[in-house]
Amino acid sequence: MLDAGWYPSPDESGLRRWWDGTQWTNQTWPGAQNVLTGGAGTWQALPSGMQFWVGVGEPHEVTFTYDKFWGKAKLLVDGQVFVSEAPQFSVSLTREWNAEVGVNERHEVRIVKTRKLMFAGFRPQLIQAFVDGQLVGQYDA
Repeated sequence: MLDAGWYPSPDESGLRRWWDGTQWTNQTWPGAQNVLTGGAGTWQALPSGMQFWVGVGEPHEVTFTYDKFWGKAKLLVDGQVFVSEAPQFSVSLTREWNAEVGVNERHEVRIVKTRKLMFAGFRPQLIQAFVDGQLVGQYDA
């Protein structure tokens, strides 16, 4: 008998499915090819942000969105809002958002935005995602 954990889905969909120790559940995730563990894996660019998975034994979906014109940022973990903020006036050229993800398998997620000095709302701003201190993805907002 298998121990509880994430295994290749028996329907051969390419997904991983949770085995609770006695039966398959409805919980699925994309599989190891899309999981970031300290920098390995892939991330997906969204129209106004990025999305990636963190963890192997305890996977979590991390989504970051940013509206560069208004400066609104949102960091979600497994669809739940972790950080949501509208800007206040700042002269800083760098802004960071941090989240500790996981219970038994913990990972530190850090999102860093770097803007230009002048007319930042009209110019590309670099957004970088780090997991456990390693760069895992970046894009220009």
